[in-house]
Amino acid sequence: MGCRVDVRGRVERTFPSVRSYEDVLWREIRQLWAKCRWADMFNANMLTTRLELSEKWYATGVSTDEPDKLQGVHAPHVLVIVDEAAGVEEGIFEAVEGIISSDGAKLLLIGNPTNLSGTFYNSFRDPSFATVHISATDVPNVKQGKNIIPGLVSREWVNDMKRQWGEDNPIYQARVLGEFPEQGTDTLIPLNKIEAAIRRVVTPDASDTVVIGADVARYGTDKTVFIARKGNVVLEIQKHSSKDTMETVGLLYEFMKKYEFPLSYIDEIGVGAGVYDRLREKERVRVEGVNVGMASKDSERFRNKRAELYWTLREKFMDDAISIPGEVELMSQLARMKYKFTSNGIQIESKDEMRKRGLSSPDVADALMLAFGQAYTSSFSSSSSDRAYWDDYAREYARNDGISRSGRIMAPPPGWMNEVF
Repeated sequence: MGCRVDVRGRVERTFPSVRSYEDVLWREIRQLWAKCRWADMFNANMLTTRLELSEKWYATGVSTDEPDKLQGVHAPHVLVIVDEAAGVEEGIFEAVEGIISSDGAKLLLIGNPTNLSGTFYNSFRDPSFATVHISATDVPNVKQGKNIIPGLVSREWVNDMKRQWGEDNPIYQARVLGEFPEQGTDTLIPLNKIEAAIRRVVTPDASDTVVIGADVARYGTDKTVFIARKGNVVLEIQKHSSKDTMETVGLLYEFMKKYEFPLSYIDEIGVGAGVYDRLREKERVRVEGVNVGMASKDSERFRNKRAELYWTLREKFMDDAISIPGEVELMSQLARMKYKFTSNGIQIESKDEMRKRGLSSPDVADALMLAFGQAYTSSFSSSSSDRAYWDDYAREYARNDGISRSGRIMAPPPGWMNEVF
């Protein structure tokens, strides 16, 4: 007993309508069935997008972006085929997981490697999947230079694409060579640069200082992440889940203490503001709050501070100047980050846009961005009892109208007006 279910997500570029899906893919299936020499052995019913061999043996096709339409398929032996898998929304794959939960169920993913994140991409790094790679150069038509199999790509097409795109173009890598590209056309940090940073061995200079970046979450699936770096080398990544504000303050304080209280940057949006405010009151702590939604220093080039800081991080990777651990979440989050050019400058994909793609919040990547980004933002705090420090800070603030000698926007320390005037 069993069935075969052929599932497609809606990919406008390939099949802009259900009618195209019926006319293209299932037309081929109908033609192949008509040529099958065993077809007469079955009292089969061939419909537009369904082939019935019996009540319990059938194949059906679905073109949808609604996971609910995939509910209710259960049998001991199920084969699910996902065509154009790189473009299928992650919600569809969640529904597919329910279909293949029975013993004997199989999942076949077919597609071009155009996306550096998601289920299709991850399947090529999952040992439970058997993978098959087919390049256009392996097709008989291309190898022989003549039309051996009508409808398949030709040698002329491959050569045209090479001239048009170039062999280094990610589109050529994905569409012609069938390889996951080194960089998607809108990927912030190329995958090969991430992998190189993991392999790279860098010894920090004695003069390099430690810097900490902290991305703060509270409850839910998001994580609070602390990252310590020395120079261009990541020393440690620490992650915490489901901690309240005061617990996070204590954990971050101990993390800072471990590295002798280096300069630390905290995302002060939302719950991070409470952590930042409380740490400012503690002895020896040097902390700066970062509001990534604020205007960038270079407002003509970057849409906001988040774009500017992530671009600073990107340049570390592009210059082969950074060393990071092979931490799975960090690698995954960096590889899936996207950007685009707008009339207001470079914009990094927002967390809301990432959620629409079925991706979680980039907590680890954000902490890395805060650790490496040139944060010249809201406030800077040292020990509240360090009077000499605050005197110097307040005089510099008053003398330069709130702009430091390095060009950083300063915030007045608590009570600075009383101290100076």
